[in-house]
Amino acid sequence: MSRGASVRSLLAGAFTVGAMGFGGGAALIPIMEREFVQRHKLADDKAFTAHTIIANVTPGAQPVKMSAMVGTHTRPIWAPALAALVVALPGTVATVVLLAAFAALGESAIRLVEFAAVGISAFIAVLLVHYIQKVLRSYATVPSVLIMLATFAVVGGNQAVEALGRLLGTGWETLFPQLGALHVILLALLAVAVIAFVRRGRTATAPAPVVVAGASSTRHTLRGALVLAALAVAALGASFLVGAGHIVALIGASTLSSFGGGAAYIGVADGFFVASGLVPQAEFYGQMVPVANAMPGPVLIKLATAIGYGHGAAQGGVALGALVAMLAFLVAVCSCSALALVFLAVYERVRESAFVQALGGVVLPVICGLLLSTIASMLNASITIGTDAGTSGLAVGWGSIVGALILWAVQRRWTPNDVVLILAAGAASLTILLLATV
Repeated sequence: MSRGASVRSLLAGAFTVGAMGFGGGAALIPIMEREFVQRHKLADDKAFTAHTIIANVTPGAQPVKMSAMVGTHTRPIWAPALAALVVALPGTVATVVLLAAFAALGESAIRLVEFAAVGISAFIAVLLVHYIQKVLRSYATVPSVLIMLATFAVVGGNQAVEALGRLLGTGWETLFPQLGALHVILLALLAVAVIAFVRRGRTATAPAPVVVAGASSTRHTLRGALVLAALAVAALGASFLVGAGHIVALIGASTLSSFGGGAAYIGVADGFFVASGLVPQAEFYGQMVPVANAMPGPVLIKLATAIGYGHGAAQGGVALGALVAMLAFLVAVCSCSALALVFLAVYERVRESAFVQALGGVVLPVICGLLLSTIASMLNASITIGTDAGTSGLAVGWGSIVGALILWAVQRRWTPNDVVLILAAGAASLTILLLATV
């Protein structure tokens, strides 16, 4: 593959992920695997596994970090930065446009997007199940299933019980102690370290070298990180020139303080901006959070950009809001991506070790458990959308499950393009819910 073709494939894959990526960071992993590994062949399974692990143990938005890491497999040192920006661009632009139009359109605009998101979530669930099946086929089935189910129980058990109760009309709720995604990943890495130590003690031969297709050199990876860091610093400097340095600096700090994806960032952003009085609570939870959750792409980046837009618009109108939003976008994307590439450079130096060899068999089933939790969360979100709209949340929940089964059957029978299916699913749920709420 030529250098130009690699970059074009990288950007095409990143844009597709960003435009189709409803459901948050973990939900985008199967879409990224399809685009970057299967379709465009920019990385192999071992490299993608490494990217997934690093994205889960570093702060910031998973999709932009993973896109940046895939970008290191192409030769231009600016490719990682461009890929990270492109994957976050569709949803972020849509978020800013919708916030700008919010005064005129009100909640009706968000409601339409939420109605379409019900069908889109059903399609995303199908992709997640496909990815889980692939992982379970690649490793010892019984241990992998047990790891997956244990992860699901400790991370998404409450969500699952709540979803089941709502589907049965009983209103079950539980408050079992739950762990965050980062905690589970760290425990998995500890288990891998123990397994690697035991395996190394049992064999006197060194592990065979791991050849990662398209993998970059450590120097190339660090140069990509330097480009990203330079963009973040330049955007931060420009923000001081337009009087928004304080808010943009806090956006960068909050991004690098956020582990666990977009849902975790809502709590982090509350502490940084709402509790401090920089962003009104009603605006944050009444406008920014709903719009960011309704759009595709990484929630963290959309919400960080929305905070920048809100601050700029309050100080100088829509034009300044858009400018501060762009600077906040650059700082949030580039800061976390630069840090991820530094971790990747270190990872590349040790990828032939017994520790790295044992990673996939433990960490990927853990990721599958997290994806099951994501499915439960999306189902709860769809039920809530139906309830808040004044229709039957129970009917919306069962309709989502039936819709996912139909999409599964259509995909297996005719294998249509993903974009066709996601548009059809969104249009179907939008139409049905509009009719149900008339």
